[in-house]
Amino acid sequence: NNFVKSVLNVVNAEKLSFDVVYGHFVVLPGAAAVAVGELLGIPAFIGYGESDDEEIVAMDKYGAVSESIKKATGIIAVATASEERLLKL
Repeated sequence: NNFVKSVLNVVNAEKLSFDVVYGHFVVLPGAAAVAVGELLGIPAFIGYGESDDEEIVAMDKYGAVSESIKKATGIIAVATASEERLLKL
């Protein structure tokens, strides 16, 4: 996707190196962070705060979002209950 391509273009152009990747918000940035982490062989974390669970489910039409959640190294959530709810989606 375009998020992944954009990140990789900057990483390559600037010759960047880092230990982890973080996507703030589950849909798009979070999924992209997981994809970039896989491509670079580094851990990827997804930030989850006040997102609307119904929106996440709606955006997961083909299962890519839920697959990214499963593949993420971890979820950084505003509350344990939020993380548990996300993992059930």
